Amino acid sequence: LTAAVAPWLARLESENLFIVPVESTERETWYRLHPLLRETLRERLVQRSADDRLQLHRIAWQWFRGHGLIDEAVRQAVAAGEGAAAAALVEKSAHGLAVRGELRKLIGLVRQLPPAQVQARIGLRLWMIRVELFARELDAFSANIARLRPDIPPDDAISHYWLTLLEATLALQRDDTQAAMALLPRLLAAPEGADALATGARDNLLSWLF
Repeated sequence: LTAAVAPWLARLESENLFIVPVESTERETWYRLHPLLRETLRERLVQRSADDRLQLHRIAWQWFRGHGLIDEAVRQAVAAGEGAAAAALVEKSAHGLAVRGELRKLIGLVRQLPPAQVQARIGLRLWMIRVELFARELDAFSANIARLRPDIPPDDAISHYWLTLLEATLALQRDDTQAAMALLPRLLAAPEGADALATGARDNLLSWLF
């Protein structure tokens, strides 16, 4: 495909027709399309069969994933009808996005996913509950904590611990010291495998509590 398209791109670029190269640190050359060309390509895509469109979206999302372009990969995977693969990619990327402070990006990615795929993944539901906390939507935050706990498998100690951290956060946000102290034994019992984000959150909570 690249070999077939390259001569066309070279001609369009050399004759300054409809495309403009975009400066980038990427190895591949990126182009900005003239609006007329973009709309023409979209119309031609619509005219293709449903199977052809799905295949194109499938190729696109796998290419974007391979090049670390998560936003585009998720959008194309959903368009390809591969919502489960898109959700798995977001869940895998969530920790790194959060550590880099890219919560808005994470929220945007989750909102692109089919709701059923979000509900099926404990990790994604935990992230969305965190978002409600950051937005100070405390009633929704509390309700979703209650809904999530029975859905977490008993052997998923890490997810249960994260839910405990969130419950303690809610108690402290509401100045409910008694509720927070009731959670203290569970806060101190971090499970094996808890990462630095979890233990850091615990230490912060303990500082506020004490």
